Amino acid sequence: MSSWRSSSSSALVVLLSALLFLASQDRAEAVQFVVGGSAGWTLPSFGHVNYTQWTLGNRYHLGDTLVFNYSKDFHNVLAVSKADFIACSTANPIATFQDGHTIINLDTTGPHFYVCGVPGHCGQGQKLLVVVRKPPVGRHHGPAPSPLPGALPAVRNPGNGPAEGPMSAASAVPWPWATAVLAVAAVLAL
Repeated sequence: MSSWRSSSSSALVVLLSALLFLASQDRAEAVQFVVGGSAGWTLPSFGHVNYTQWTLGNRYHLGDTLVFNYSKDFHNVLAVSKADFIACSTANPIATFQDGHTIINLDTTGPHFYVCGVPGHCGQGQKLLVVVRKPPVGRHHGPAPSPLPGALPAVRNPGNGPAEGPMSAASAVPWPWATAVLAVAAVLAL
């Protein structure tokens, strides 16, 4: 019996080590982040979304994209400086988007600041800060390759709400992570 416990403990240590290793690895493909999940880009009190909390659960790399879905009659997206982000100032935007479905390519590293330019909205929390990192060495460094004709785009919707597009919330977890978690659960069930 003690030999079984010893081998079970060893297997658990190996699986937990593998899980930690996989968790430390960055993904190789570009990801399209739907800002705010199913709530989209709206007043936090209306959409029940906290953009600071939403963004903290994600890692942004060169080649990823942000998708802002919003009503163009009530919102917009302004790319702003750090100072304007902190002050919620919309007087000197770097870029202004008003189309209701704004896609922003993350093509430079460092912090990126976005606010809604409608008076009062930024002050109510409709603002977003993302920090873009370089992909790990030896991994994909550009945007996702063009899909084959007829292929559905891979859209992951981290944060609030279910995934949109062909991936379900369950498949939004990278497969090595899911495999390691299931393996640990199987060992613990023994």
